[in-house]
Amino acid sequence: MALRHIGRLIAFTDQAGKHFAFAICASCSGRLDRLPISVQKRQLDAAVFQLSRHPERYQYREFPDRDSAYLFVTLEAARLRGDL
Repeated sequence: MALRHIGRLIAFTDQAGKHFAFAICASCSGRLDRLPISVQKRQLDAAVFQLSRHPERYQYREFPDRDSAYLFVTLEAARLRGDL
């Protein structure tokens, strides 16, 4: 399914050391907000697993380092809010 409304942008580094950013929908972001932090982390790990299996389905972008991924997420979130 196409992602209609971005609810959250996430910068992540996987166990292989790859740095990337991806988006989750507004509905999933709202559900995550209602979960305890430890459960949120497990759910995000599950999302990363799905992302690794089917990267073509998601808004996924790789970066050379962690800082680049976090900078992208910060600037893209500001752009989507209309701050830039």
